[in-house]
Amino acid sequence: MDRSIKKSISINEFTYILNLNKVSDAERSSLIPILFENPSARKTFLLRENIRTLDKLEKAITSIISNKDAVESVKSIFFINDDLFIPPEIKRIFSDNTKIAFFVGAGVSKLLKIPLWEELADRAIEYLRDNHYINYGEWSKLKSDKSSFKQKLSIFHQVVKDDPALEKFYKEKLQAKSNEIDNPYRLFCDLEQAINKPVLKISTNIDQEWEKILEEKSGKEKTIISEEGEETIIPSSYESTQFSDFSREQELSEKILYQIHGSLKLFETTIITTAEYVDNYRDERKLKGFLEEVFRNYSVIFIGSGIQEFEILEHCLKISPNEHFALLGTYIDDENLFRVKEKYFAELKIKTIRYYLDFQGYDRLLFLLKNWCQEIKSSRKKGFYDDLKLIDEVL
Repeated sequence: MDRSIKKSISINEFTYILNLNKVSDAERSSLIPILFENPSARKTFLLRENIRTLDKLEKAITSIISNKDAVESVKSIFFINDDLFIPPEIKRIFSDNTKIAFFVGAGVSKLLKIPLWEELADRAIEYLRDNHYINYGEWSKLKSDKSSFKQKLSIFHQVVKDDPALEKFYKEKLQAKSNEIDNPYRLFCDLEQAINKPVLKISTNIDQEWEKILEEKSGKEKTIISEEGEETIIPSSYESTQFSDFSREQELSEKILYQIHGSLKLFETTIITTAEYVDNYRDERKLKGFLEEVFRNYSVIFIGSGIQEFEILEHCLKISPNEHFALLGTYIDDENLFRVKEKYFAELKIKTIRYYLDFQGYDRLLFLLKNWCQEIKSSRKKGFYDDLKLIDEVL
């Protein structure tokens, strides 16, 4: 089912499109009851329940209007895809000499059915209840408490204490499942290939899903098509993963995946509790210094990162000389709320790039990444053939 169509339309917007395309009064009077459940409405039309896909919408419109341009115009106001195109600022850093880093958070692994930190914290409190560390009343109070996920997970660690039991819990709860649309980490590799330059890879996730994809592609060749249409075959840029002992002095490399909060591969490296966050982010020479160097040398694109992570990185971002970006899920009607968030991110030198959750939910991010890859590849091919045409004309 194509869920990327709006179910309600402003009558003024609909009327404007009909007038613009010179749709006759007769066609208009026939079209409105076919498309809408409330044809006599004054402000907003509601699309009929049986019109759930773009194909059905197009058939309904073409049954009344024969002009193809008019059909496309009417259809366009129901179909939302403006959030899927690459913004000019991102196009610029993709095409120039700017060093780029992908900074990936829990929202990406969520696309593989791995719980967000808030969800994981609730499951940890359930674990305490199910294993009789706390009773039902205590569980209910902890669950409804407004404490952050770090506080709840800190309580979980303090109560359980047993490292093998903690490790078993995280490995069970952070099991990934396939996404029928695509794997987000595979799309990161495709995007890196499409822009034809190495990308620094940073993750706050402790699962191994990005590493698995990078290892799968490790040693395999990639075919790169340049702007001139020339093919270049290069090996995968991944060599290893670092998940501990970060320092300001270390050399940054696009061939390494940096899991800055540790990895389940070595559980003692994970940064989960409040105390662990404080210990690792306060030392200027270690993780904090490492991140300052990242933000000083790279333009960072945050993907699937929550506001909590931005608060932790606030100092590093404010002293950075570069412009950074954050892909932020929002709803079409939340313009004012998005504007408020924009102002917060702007203080941290982060430009927000919205994508809509109204249709595919969080999976919309996968459509965005796929579209970005396709847009880059298409523009390169178009540029190549345009250059050939120009050469032919000159000759």
